Amino acid sequence: MSPRLDPLSLKFVIWAQQAGAPSLDVGCGDGIAALALLARGGHVVAIDSDVEALQRLVERTPPEQCRRLKVRLGELSAIDFKAAHFAAIHAARVLHFLDLGAVEYSLRKFYRWLYPEGRLFVSVLTPIGATGLPAQNGSDPQIYPLEERTLRRQISAAGFFVEDASTYLPPWEGSQECCAVIARCAR
Repeated sequence: MSPRLDPLSLKFVIWAQQAGAPSLDVGCGDGIAALALLARGGHVVAIDSDVEALQRLVERTPPEQCRRLKVRLGELSAIDFKAAHFAAIHAARVLHFLDLGAVEYSLRKFYRWLYPEGRLFVSVLTPIGATGLPAQNGSDPQIYPLEERTLRRQISAAGFFVEDASTYLPPWEGSQECCAVIARCAR
């Protein structure tokens, strides 16, 4: 989890605050991006597999913003929205916990949930640097870092048009590099 908005999350908040539909924050953690979007008047569906993280998000949400927040407990691979139409999906440092097949499946779901006008804001850890991720439950998380070209290729294969791609150092100590992509549904 990030202690503050990184460059991708800031772009997500700026874009999504003006959208006419709710946005989805996948792997929201304590809700840094969700809270920033709520503070700017946005509507957010926040998903995480950690019930305690979702509880902290709800507790930190000001009462006047609670009606614009929905939380959902679950793993990305098991969650689906049949008739969703999100304005934006934010998946910051989530997909590198999935193998390539699960990444492809998730990106296809994202496309379906965003079609026709939505934007995808996704970042992953790259193979450059040490992950610096804390162990959870006494074990290191399984990480599948992705190179920028692989991420771009997977996003394009799912039906998206890549608008922007960049690499940056995340806002925590360590030397791990992140790759970020902003994409829209290709028509």
